[in-house]
Amino acid sequence: MAEKKGVGHAYNIDFLNVVFAVSSLFLFIAVIWMVWDDYDREWKNTQRRFAQLEYEVTQANLEKATRGVDQKKLTALQTQLNTVFPNAGVTVTPSGDAVIVSALLVTHSRSTAREETSSW
Repeated sequence: MAEKKGVGHAYNIDFLNVVFAVSSLFLFIAVIWMVWDDYDREWKNTQRRFAQLEYEVTQANLEKATRGVDQKKLTALQTQLNTVFPNAGVTVTPSGDAVIVSALLVTHSRSTAREETSSW
């Protein structure tokens, strides 16, 4: 039987496979290094520390505001809210919502007063 002739190549394929593997490994390492270098910047640590500090200051301000709430006024607002909106299930919390609920109650009582005077 006749011997099959291989297709002729201009380059050594085994050598090209080695060059491709080495260059692929180099590019992979370069991409990993680039991503890590972008992630681990010095200013990002500063931002993380600032965000933690801002969180702590906000928590301290919240605790200070909660301690400054007048419990008698809060109870009065809760009672007033339950009489105006008996089925709403809305509660007044000492986290600053009392001011919003108070404003809503004043607005509601004014609109109710207008409706009563306009029907005369």
